[in-house]
Amino acid sequence: MKAYAIVVAGGEGRRFGGPKQFELLRGKPVLQYSLEIFESCPSIAGVCLVVPEERLQDAQALIPKSCKKTRWVLPGGAERQYSVACGFRALPVCDAVLVHDGVRPFFTKELVEKITAGLKEHDGVIPALPLNETIKEVDEKRVITRTMDRSLLWAAQTPQGFRYPILKSALAKADLDHFVGTDEAALVERLGLSLRVIEGDPLNLKITAREDLARAEWFLGAS
Repeated sequence: MKAYAIVVAGGEGRRFGGPKQFELLRGKPVLQYSLEIFESCPSIAGVCLVVPEERLQDAQALIPKSCKKTRWVLPGGAERQYSVACGFRALPVCDAVLVHDGVRPFFTKELVEKITAGLKEHDGVIPALPLNETIKEVDEKRVITRTMDRSLLWAAQTPQGFRYPILKSALAKADLDHFVGTDEAALVERLGLSLRVIEGDPLNLKITAREDLARAEWFLGAS
């Protein structure tokens, strides 16, 4: 199966205080970790990196010479979904596309290979973690309306993998309907297709706030 990856790193990092994808993590930009992992994956034929337009030169400069699979560096859109669409349009027709948050530096080659292998049988495969906490649904005043069944709830991670024509259709329908989802799985779900969930990795954390970067620093120091 020939697969390509889109690494989405177009965020402004409002909660972080700046573009977190360019922050140094043990002397290396956070974004660089993802590029290096995809470089090591046999199933990945190429990588498209999407970043803020004003950081194009910075992004190109941080790509190691060893990362020969990172073939495209493109400006993103105002929303994550638009950045994914920009990256998708740059890719050649292939079997599958994986979309990954550039601020998740600790996914693994093994996870990527499990996702691409699963796409031989499923239209889409995403990693997720079962929720361990009791989940409350609240109204706009933060009054509890119900306690949800956590056995049915999973927290989605990336990379998320989809067969090429499926993601193409999902992006087109979302654009036509002016629908903006929080991840690509939400777009594919609107096509009425079932997606396969595989066990994610607790260490596949997303760096959103400063304390997340501190946790990542600790993890690298402890490993």
